[in-house]
Amino acid sequence: MSHDISVSGTLPPPLKKVYESAMIAFVGHWDSLRLHIKIQAELGDSKAWSLYASGALVYAAHIENSAELLLKAVSRGDETASVWLFETFLKWWGNREFELRCRDGLFDYRTRNVTIGLASKSWLEARELLWDGSLPASREVGREALNLSVRGYWESMRLLVALLLVENAGRNPSNDNRELRFAAALVKGEEQERGGRVAVQPLASVDEFLESLLRELFAIGTAVGRLDHFAERLSWDDETPIVTGWSYGWSRSPDGLAFMGQSQAVMLVALVATARPQVIRSKRLIERWWNDIDKLETVDRYLRDMRRVVLSKSFEELVPATSVLRGRFETLLRTRSARLAIARVLRQLSVVAQRERRLAMQAFGIDIDKVQALGVAVSSRSATGGLMFSVLRLGC
Repeated sequence: MSHDISVSGTLPPPLKKVYESAMIAFVGHWDSLRLHIKIQAELGDSKAWSLYASGALVYAAHIENSAELLLKAVSRGDETASVWLFETFLKWWGNREFELRCRDGLFDYRTRNVTIGLASKSWLEARELLWDGSLPASREVGREALNLSVRGYWESMRLLVALLLVENAGRNPSNDNRELRFAAALVKGEEQERGGRVAVQPLASVDEFLESLLRELFAIGTAVGRLDHFAERLSWDDETPIVTGWSYGWSRSPDGLAFMGQSQAVMLVALVATARPQVIRSKRLIERWWNDIDKLETVDRYLRDMRRVVLSKSFEELVPATSVLRGRFETLLRTRSARLAIARVLRQLSVVAQRERRLAMQAFGIDIDKVQALGVAVSSRSATGGLMFSVLRLGC
């Protein structure tokens, strides 16, 4: 996490009012982006799909640019711009929900793994992905699946932006810290100004946030690569100041989602409302990966690493930021109790991942004892520089 603390910046009246009016006008024009794609009846499905997919990618770029505008306004301490750019980002999907419609019946196994990557596929690939086992996917189903992928990408970006804000909140933030204020508002889906429409998927519980995080990091074909690229290209620390010695933003570039463990831990601890939070959704998600042995091992490792972060002595440095967030979420447990609660949850889910992996290996006829012996052999021989072909000797 960054050690910098943002400085509040607002213009004095009457300049503040003039600037705010200009920002409101900008936001109105920026948020007015709408794509009206008209498909001629004689146009083939493949060409129609190409037009729809191109539109989805334009919307994805607009989501990224909206997030970048918000993050850079917050980083430079511009309160007025931060508030209004936060509004346009938070309400991005809600203001377009009825245009980018998705039928309720479309939320089934066909679209469970749909991401913005769908827009980069050919129509033949998309139809194969969306096939329901009987009739081929229609053009309309493909279009609605693209709309769903746009919504999913906005939700993924919402998760990332909230963590980026926590990442740069500083070690000793004030109770009104701008980064944490907007991070909490994003998670809760809480607007700062009237107007527009907020439509968000729930994130404001341990289970909801953790499930979204696990899905983004480990589900099939997620947008995590695109999210990481977005985070990398922000590159605040690479910008050359216009005036020597002046600060124009946060002091470092943010890392990718997988490398933001401290910020993830802070958010999870801050969201704890009871001593024994339920994580039914996260558990079901892990169980759904029962046949992917490698993924389950990676998930288990992630959960154990996160547990170490939460219980580590170094987390004490993150307690001030955690406390501010807890105030924003209005959770009453002491931070120490919340840390222990999260540690139990992570241990519980780690056991689930280990169990599912063990059951899958047994179902696939893999000798667990031999795999464990192989790991010991590889570890010992790697330490002495004499790694041999233990796989052959162990019969794996």
